[in-house]
Amino acid sequence: MNSLGTSFRLEAGDKGVPLRPCPSGWWGTANFYADKVEVIKFDLPKPFNDAAQLPRLVIALESPHVSEFGSAESKYRPQGPAQGTTGEKLRRNFTKQRVCEEIRAIAANANKFNLVLVNAIEYQCSMGNALTSYESRKRRDSVFRKLWFKCGGRKDFTDRILKLELESRDVLVNACTKGATKGARPDECSGASGSLREHVAAALKEIFADRDRSKSLVTSHPSSWLG
Repeated sequence: MNSLGTSFRLEAGDKGVPLRPCPSGWWGTANFYADKVEVIKFDLPKPFNDAAQLPRLVIALESPHVSEFGSAESKYRPQGPAQGTTGEKLRRNFTKQRVCEEIRAIAANANKFNLVLVNAIEYQCSMGNALTSYESRKRRDSVFRKLWFKCGGRKDFTDRILKLELESRDVLVNACTKGATKGARPDECSGASGSLREHVAAALKEIFADRDRSKSLVTSHPSSWLG
């Protein structure tokens, strides 16, 4: 187990949460038609290395939640990114998001993408808590920042993005949540300020030049997408 996994185990303690990562995956396809975008989701993600046969649309999220893991009886077997409400809204409401028009503008010759989902942190930062209150979201943010800044999470993410070996025809969208603690006030645990989305954007900026617009698109988290 790498140092990030060991750090998460220590953070999780005996809370009864999944201790395994939920790996990135080839989640489905996105077909761009003249009047809509049709997202087709696989029953379970496929190895993302197999997705390179078509242009790839890579969407970065922040971390897996409850729906991304099986039950305790299954030893919390990872199910892949965006298996709950996030995945359903991504499938149904993606076509109505402004970022679709931005993708059309920079990838005018592509009308079909293989859709790859990547979690910035592959461990369950929410610790299984419902993210319905400010305090639960604040706790998720704090765990994320600790793993990101102090336990190698940022490097783990950039290493995984680099392993995708993205080409000029591929598009990357930062759809991380901003989180509950998105102001200038430093986080109590990590000392970092800014939103989770900004942390991920800063890491991506180091990999891809500002001029590479196809790798610097930003949108809201799919869980907030309205139909």
